[in-house]
Amino acid sequence: MTCHAAVLRPGGRRAVLFDTGDGVTFERVVLPALREQATKVSDLLLSHPDSGHIGGSTVALDALRPQRVWLPVERARSPTYRAFLAAAPRDGRVVRVLEGGGSFECGPTARWEVVRVADQAAWDAVADDRCAVMRLHWCGWRILFTSDAGFATEKALLEQGADVSADVWVTGRHRTDPGFTAEFLAAVAPRLVVASHAEFPPEERLPADWRARLGACGIAWFHQGDSGAVTIRAEQGHLSAQGFVDGKRVDLTNPAAQ
Repeated sequence: MTCHAAVLRPGGRRAVLFDTGDGVTFERVVLPALREQATKVSDLLLSHPDSGHIGGSTVALDALRPQRVWLPVERARSPTYRAFLAAAPRDGRVVRVLEGGGSFECGPTARWEVVRVADQAAWDAVADDRCAVMRLHWCGWRILFTSDAGFATEKALLEQGADVSADVWVTGRHRTDPGFTAEFLAAVAPRLVVASHAEFPPEERLPADWRARLGACGIAWFHQGDSGAVTIRAEQGHLSAQGFVDGKRVDLTNPAAQ
């Protein structure tokens, strides 16, 4: 089972939920975990209209009652996404569409930056080509989220000269147009990569040479087929990441912040 969701808790028990996973994993994994930790979700942020990432979003509205919802696109052909769009504005909730170059605060030490959004006019494109590329600025660290964006998105960002540099890169897998090119990796220049992996369908698997490529570049990594969920903790000058299943731990220091 792969769960496409992330939770940011910049301080206290309020949080941002970034994607929800599909309907089953939201109700069986994400929601119980949030309730166990008494986490109140103030913002729901969606990456792209793929049911594997946002299938639990409509249920999340009632179960979590977020104050703000951030949409990757205004329109999509996905029935799941259309149902979510109809339900999102209820209960006085603030609903906003992400805009390239925009940003929003999510606590005293964290800010989301919108690096790129998909072309709104291409509403019938495949979901993985409509990913919002986000960068989280947290206690002086930069964490890039590309979700399932593939080669076409990476190419567009490079051609635009976009700043995609980050200390940590969290990436998924485009099913038909996989990215993770050497050129984009060089532009991000991460010290740590967290990459999702699923055995089925085969398109969700990480390439066999993935570890070797990162090792040759001196980049630490988490292969989520081994690690499962990864917990990242950040403070000024220090960032730690640990896998839930394998217990693997990576620590990064920022000498400039010491």
